[in-house]
Amino acid sequence: MDHSRTLKRLPSLWLLGCILLGPVTAKAQQALYRQCPSLSESASAEVIEQIAALKDQNAQVRAQAAAALGKVCDQRAVSPLISLLKDADPQVRVAAVEALGKLGDRTAIEPLIELAEDPDWHLRQKLALALCSFQVYQASYVALNVLAVPRERVKNEEEMQARCTAILAVHQLTDVSFSRKAISFLLTFLDDEREPIREIAEQTMYELKNTRNGPHELVGVLKQSNAPSFRRKAAYWIGKLGIERGRRALEDAAESDRDVGVRETAKEALALLNKNSSP
Repeated sequence: MDHSRTLKRLPSLWLLGCILLGPVTAKAQQALYRQCPSLSESASAEVIEQIAALKDQNAQVRAQAAAALGKVCDQRAVSPLISLLKDADPQVRVAAVEALGKLGDRTAIEPLIELAEDPDWHLRQKLALALCSFQVYQASYVALNVLAVPRERVKNEEEMQARCTAILAVHQLTDVSFSRKAISFLLTFLDDEREPIREIAEQTMYELKNTRNGPHELVGVLKQSNAPSFRRKAAYWIGKLGIERGRRALEDAAESDRDVGVRETAKEALALLNKNSSP
């Protein structure tokens, strides 16, 4: 695998990300929603008006109303938004998913999980972020084992982008027990024979550095994985991403890993770390 081509591909990857996700930053793609600390029931006329707008015949009006309700921290918005998850229009369902993810009421978890097989991949991207934002086992389990991990071969770039968004979301969880499996599938995606799929996987590796658990998990793969190919990839990306906390693991691998390929890759990664840390 020619890792040097990765940087040359970043402009096209950015364009792909804009097409699939809209003009958002890489950091925004994997940030979980900041949920309401609590929900109240206000007497706001605006909230009542927005709830009524959820039944408007115009899909755009319904979506805008759902987005507005995601910001109000009002308990009365939860049930109508849950009903909106069955809307015929995908953009409306997406808006409802985001709003419920931001409100944070746990009665929404089961209805959100029921959308895990929704055919719209853009919705599934938002669903991964919403489910992980709850930071509870049931929701995180579905984000990993349904939204991040494919049961079959990834079919296209849109699906791959959604899977990788879920992988990044899983690496933002406070429960780190989900992270290792997610990263193992990302490392597997790097070997896909289709160039666009590899490019998305490589861009996701760059974004992994900015997640809560990603750098730690890469070091863990290098130290603990039984698969030499995984240890080689982990060593390479520790150096490429400049993960200083992985220096000791790279030094150990360069000296004593049982696989010669891992030893050589670890030495190259150490050289990258030294280059990046030099004044």
